[in-house]
Amino acid sequence: IASLPKAQMENTRSEMSARSSALDSVQSKFGALRAALQNLESAREGYSTTTSNGAVASANVTGGAIAGIYQIEVLDLGSYTSSMSKDGLEQVADPRKESISSAASFTLTVDGEEFEITPAGTSLVELAEAINSSKAEVEATVVNIGTASAPDYRLSLRSTALGGVEIQLNDGTADLLDTTITGTPARYRVNGQPPAGISSNSRSVAVAPGLTVTLLKEGRTDISVSHNLASVTNAFSALASAFNAAVEELDKHRGEGAGALQGTSLVQTLAHSLRNIANYDS
Repeated sequence: IASLPKAQMENTRSEMSARSSALDSVQSKFGALRAALQNLESAREGYSTTTSNGAVASANVTGGAIAGIYQIEVLDLGSYTSSMSKDGLEQVADPRKESISSAASFTLTVDGEEFEITPAGTSLVELAEAINSSKAEVEATVVNIGTASAPDYRLSLRSTALGGVEIQLNDGTADLLDTTITGTPARYRVNGQPPAGISSNSRSVAVAPGLTVTLLKEGRTDISVSHNLASVTNAFSALASAFNAAVEELDKHRGEGAGALQGTSLVQTLAHSLRNIANYDS
């Protein structure tokens, strides 16, 4: 360019600037069209749910769901297994200074799976925190079963899964826990089946493709799954606007008084893409 006459150089720079500006505008319009197409695809998989009795169960729906009515009957919410440190262990009046065992490490067993527990210190609170930091499916708390004047702090563990989960903590010399409550699984029926109910170790259950239900209370409820028509309508409207804007942008570079991209293969390629979109049949 530097060897061209000054006037020709200015014209060349002007043409390059115009073409760059035109490319930016085309890219913006087609980027918006692409986003509108993606939003339409998401909207097509959008569903909404209604529940006849929200006190019995709640529903969460995702892509791949099948529109329809699902009858959920909660027969039993189930319960969690709870264990507590045994009578006869060292009595704890101050759980931040004392513990039920002087051991530096413990073995926690949950349904046959063992976890090595190493508290940061020697207090009962630090033991509970170490258990909660492990990957074991239990929750540990420290509770006072004594009085205000004669506290008796115990380690209490509860399973995170419903049912009869075996929980035990050993300090290397003895087991430290007694089971206080043996849990039971939840039971429910879907559309009346099976007669005896389905057992689950969780109150969150997958009852159909893309439909997860949380059991809340014994009873019966109907859950209706339907397409979210409002979001699909809005997505189609946005797509039409983006499509028309892309067509108008290309038209600036065709025919008399065409813009900086006139005659380029890009215009033809993009026009072909627009025709494919217009003729698309899902």
